[in-house]
Amino acid sequence: MMLLNERKASILTVIQTILFPSVYIVAYCLLLKFGKSLPWFYFFYALMGIMLPLTVLNIVHDALHHSLFKNARLNRFAVYFLDLMGGNSYVWGKRHVHFHHGYTNIPGWDVDLEKKKIFRLSPTDKLRPGHRFQHFYMPFVYLLFTFHWVVFRDFKDYFQNTSMFRRRTKVPGIEYAKLIFFKIFYYGYIIVIPLMYLHVPWHHFLYAFLLLHAFASMITLMIILPTHWDEHAEFRLPNKKGQMKENWALHQLITTNDYATKQPVINFILGGLNHHIAHHLFPSVNHNYLPAITKEVVRITKEQSLPYKCFSFGGALSSHFRLLKNNGFDKNILNEDML
Repeated sequence: MMLLNERKASILTVIQTILFPSVYIVAYCLLLKFGKSLPWFYFFYALMGIMLPLTVLNIVHDALHHSLFKNARLNRFAVYFLDLMGGNSYVWGKRHVHFHHGYTNIPGWDVDLEKKKIFRLSPTDKLRPGHRFQHFYMPFVYLLFTFHWVVFRDFKDYFQNTSMFRRRTKVPGIEYAKLIFFKIFYYGYIIVIPLMYLHVPWHHFLYAFLLLHAFASMITLMIILPTHWDEHAEFRLPNKKGQMKENWALHQLITTNDYATKQPVINFILGGLNHHIAHHLFPSVNHNYLPAITKEVVRITKEQSLPYKCFSFGGALSSHFRLLKNNGFDKNILNEDML
């Protein structure tokens, strides 16, 4: 059985590693060939927007955790898919692997909970009057997630001292050079070359770029929002001695969710992130092994009366917006035993 699972996981990894970036590249080539027609122009930009998160979450994510290939050099090479698609692999590697996995749902340490005025995700964030409407307006703001990432957030993390990442990370000089090089390369092929070659009015490129990132943002957040931030989400803080109440493994069970774990198509598309508890417990394991690990997690948590949360895909998404609605009011206060 283990041999069968290993063979199946290897085949799926090869298919995903070839398929998703290939579709992205083919979509770009077809854009240059047929993009003088505006319907095709927008279609291929949208298709690249769909392939962007599927490539990043199936390939780059595993490579960051050193679980895509057995060869470390190949993993280091694979993370550059993110740089080629507009992001920055150095920043995301530090943010995700160190600050998110190491401090899951711990305000002030998990960079995914970095305070933002526009919405209140954690009950430790300052409540503002407009937050009571955040469950209405955030679906539209979320469509700008990857646009903000590639245009603003990477630069903020490198150059703005108020960034949580910048305050806690000393960035090597070579990474600044790589940031500038890959950003120029990305904007060059995604906007400048098609603009010069297709002779489409410039404002269509602005709309197409926003459309690309609207699709990329929607898919990315549909995958990651349900993993930690449902209406019953736990936000843990250390005590005055810097100690957490639970051990590391129990903390992951408490703060992490699974969803739609018995749907093979979703498993294939989402990079295994719907098996999120198994991923947090075993982050260095290739995501195609996670369905088998999840079965053991379910069995052991049931036997040991440990917490385990699994939702339907739709249920998990709707629960996230109920969290936003609840956090729009001063309802969710951290318990004293969590401080």
